[in-house]
Amino acid sequence: MSVGGLSAYQFLAPQAYSEEDFAKGLVAFEAKNHEGAFEIWHPMAKAGHGRAQINIGQMYRTGQGVGKDRTQAQHWLGEAANAGLPRAQFALAETYSKTPVAEDKDPSQAAQWYKRAADQGHLGAMFWLAVATFNGQGIEQNYTEAYRLMLIASRHGHKDAERLLAQVQAKVDIVDRIDAEIAAAKWIPKPENS
Repeated sequence: MSVGGLSAYQFLAPQAYSEEDFAKGLVAFEAKNHEGAFEIWHPMAKAGHGRAQINIGQMYRTGQGVGKDRTQAQHWLGEAANAGLPRAQFALAETYSKTPVAEDKDPSQAAQWYKRAADQGHLGAMFWLAVATFNGQGIEQNYTEAYRLMLIASRHGHKDAERLLAQVQAKVDIVDRIDAEIAAAKWIPKPENS
């Protein structure tokens, strides 16, 4: 099938962007030329470039180079998160959990996205999922699971997890603690796109 001289595949295929294109956006962003970075990354994000989608989402989230816009932030982070990128999943969870407007908080959405990122090995997501699980925020309260998550994060160097591990451990009886420690020792991250 041809549309205006282009095959259907060419018409639907996204523009290919190189790492050099992405790096130009990084150079602009690091030079505090946020608007320039946005101009480089936005077409890349529209074409499906995951890291560009994350950066555009974060720019909307923080108001760097564009006005703060939670809806746009969630849109772009959601595109990359649904593609299985753990950094995007973590950032998307943050838009639901760490917002100054109480009505914008959605603990169950935050927990869902933290879990998806944590399952892939994102330590920050694992820590915050442990906190949510410990407190029963958006997810069923479960001290044993919170301990397992906190233990994995602490063993992999997450400083806040190391600091809070004993506090979480104190809530878990010895039998459940042993089960959690065995499960934590067997844990292997599982990429979504495998």
